[in-house]
Amino acid sequence: MPNFESLIDVPGSGATNAYLESSGVVFGNVSTLFDTDWYRISMSAGVSYSFYLLSNVGGLNGSLYLRDANGFVLGRQNQINYGVATFTYTPTSSAWFYLDVEGNGTVGSYALAAKNSYFDDYQADDTTTSVIALGTSKSGNIETLSDADWHKVNLLAGHTYIFQKTAGTLSDMGLEIYTGNTQSALAASSSGKLIFTPASSGAYFLDVNSSSGRYTGSYSVSLTEAPRITITSTKADPGTTAGGTATLTFNLTLSNAVPYDVTVQVDTGDQTAVAGRDYSGFHNLITIPAGSTSANVNVTAFASNSLPTRGFDIKLSNATGASIDTSKAYGYITGHPPADLGLPTDPYLELQWYIYTTRTEFAWKLATGKGVKVGVFDQGIDNTNTDLSSNDNVSLGKAAYSLAAGGGPVTSSDNHGTMVSGVIAAARDGKGIVGVAYDATLVPIYSPLQLNSQYLTEIKNAFVYAKSLDVLNNSWGFGNLLESGTNWAFLDNKNDPRFAPAFAALKDLATSGRGGLGTIVVQSAGNSFAVGDDTNLHNFQNNRYTITVGATDYFGNSASFSTTGASILVSAPGGAGNRDLGSILTTDRTGASGESNGDYVFIDGTSFSSPIVSGIVALMLQANPSLGYRDVQQILAYTARRIDTDVGSWAYNGSNDWNGGGMHFNSLTHATGFGQVDALAAVRLAASWAEPAKTVANTKEIILSKTEFVPIPDNSIRGPFDFSAKTHGSVPATSLVVF
Repeated sequence: MPNFESLIDVPGSGATNAYLESSGVVFGNVSTLFDTDWYRISMSAGVSYSFYLLSNVGGLNGSLYLRDANGFVLGRQNQINYGVATFTYTPTSSAWFYLDVEGNGTVGSYALAAKNSYFDDYQADDTTTSVIALGTSKSGNIETLSDADWHKVNLLAGHTYIFQKTAGTLSDMGLEIYTGNTQSALAASSSGKLIFTPASSGAYFLDVNSSSGRYTGSYSVSLTEAPRITITSTKADPGTTAGGTATLTFNLTLSNAVPYDVTVQVDTGDQTAVAGRDYSGFHNLITIPAGSTSANVNVTAFASNSLPTRGFDIKLSNATGASIDTSKAYGYITGHPPADLGLPTDPYLELQWYIYTTRTEFAWKLATGKGVKVGVFDQGIDNTNTDLSSNDNVSLGKAAYSLAAGGGPVTSSDNHGTMVSGVIAAARDGKGIVGVAYDATLVPIYSPLQLNSQYLTEIKNAFVYAKSLDVLNNSWGFGNLLESGTNWAFLDNKNDPRFAPAFAALKDLATSGRGGLGTIVVQSAGNSFAVGDDTNLHNFQNNRYTITVGATDYFGNSASFSTTGASILVSAPGGAGNRDLGSILTTDRTGASGESNGDYVFIDGTSFSSPIVSGIVALMLQANPSLGYRDVQQILAYTARRIDTDVGSWAYNGSNDWNGGGMHFNSLTHATGFGQVDALAAVRLAASWAEPAKTVANTKEIILSKTEFVPIPDNSIRGPFDFSAKTHGSVPATSLVVF
């Protein structure tokens, strides 16, 4: 069956390239009163052929003409009252003929079928009873010109199959693949060999024919699966000496040898390693020669003083003569942290680049979070992940809504809390990853994080319960609701009666938590920059009692998804949004229960920037348990590092209490607060901090107001408004309310 009947209009002349097989069916449409469809058919001398034109009642009520090779009419049959027009003809010589479908003043769809008096071994449509199983062959005969045989085959998506003539007298075997009578051909070949890779699994039909329509004969056709290509990851150490190199050798392997060349496109792609700086990029077509089962790809890695292990991906595509089993592997370039640090031996630490870009590995010389309790208000902690079980204090865990015992995941989608917790305090145990504060105690406070009236009670209760904890991590918010197309700005309004109890509990948490020093609340900024969100649209993110954290990527740039806002205090790594080696590697629910099929996962978001800061705060509190919540905020701001300096405009504020000068911030983007958090600097300053604790109890509030009606000009997002105030002493936090 040809590959165009029901998809494009069939020409109405001898120039047609549509044809009908002598035991098949085609489907077409007479679309206008002047439209005609011609089909070629090759008929053998002395064989009787019957043709049937069918249509639906109320549609086409047309005529079927038989024409010779020159287009002269040999006969005609009309449909009567939408019935079947039947035409029988026995040629005296073998030749090409045309079947002409015309509308007779009507339009509509139709089916045109052919039969012949000669014995036909297999039907040429999807009612065939012939099946070819993988690894077997099927024999048959093309008995007449335009004969075709259909054979059903069951194929798997992504696998490559080879249909090939293995014996027989048919000299011009044509092969085509269909999914059914009414579909076009998915693949075709006139060479007696067809290679096909289905996009979906299921039943297909192999059409065997004479590709020219001029020959008859016997055939045998086989069905085999093409070999599958795999590629394996590799690692190399080029050292730290300038000019040093090492070769990463990637092995491409075929599942079995074949008597023809197999080719595949191979391309490297940057992740935490950059072509030209860290390695030599590779983009080439690789050939695995006939009879061979492997080939190598060599990539040169360059020496570097990088502390974490860097990596790039290498991808396979466009294979010929084989299917791709493993499409991607990784090249790892060994990092070189100082040997005298005594770092944990957990094997995935080398891929936790966020440990190194925040200088946490140096801070571990001073503190590890021991004795500090970190609450995780989230979707529970999977205690069966052994990297979490030793630090997860199950006895303290609560279900936020009732504050009854709990803390583990409840539903199949409760994955988020386990991923957050690994960043904070995965154990130093020689396996998997290691958390920022690997000796801290995790306290799960479970919520499904679903927006409803129960959620608001859960938030309030979490704040109430966290008064006995040192740190509370909040990797959640309401900014993502903007993505639904509804303007959810100011939803979490502290003056809204629905939210007021939660904000009262938050203030009380700062007032009386940690024995009056204030529980440190760390809040993610959100991932909704693309929909115009801003942290100042949310009172949980612009609250004086919280530390709001933006996200940065491996290269020190503000993450493209990270919600911006002037209320962001600091930023921390959160990945670039690609779920690759440049993402945050953390714990997952065990097995196939979580985001991956293993116990660890690469993930992105400010949800994972926030727990980095929570972990660093735990290190600070171990170094100095007497810090007030405002001290912690001030130390983080003082010690944050400028990043992404090519974007926006970095400026200094008007304070003069940090080394005699102001504190830097990006005055245009408001993406990273005072900069990216620096664990070593923060812990060192915390350990030496000798000032009286700054708490709610010794907070001085200065309330100033100004009323002015300011127009915002057309085509502008800004209106002029000046407001100034003079104060004496330190004012570490300010807020401006606009009505």
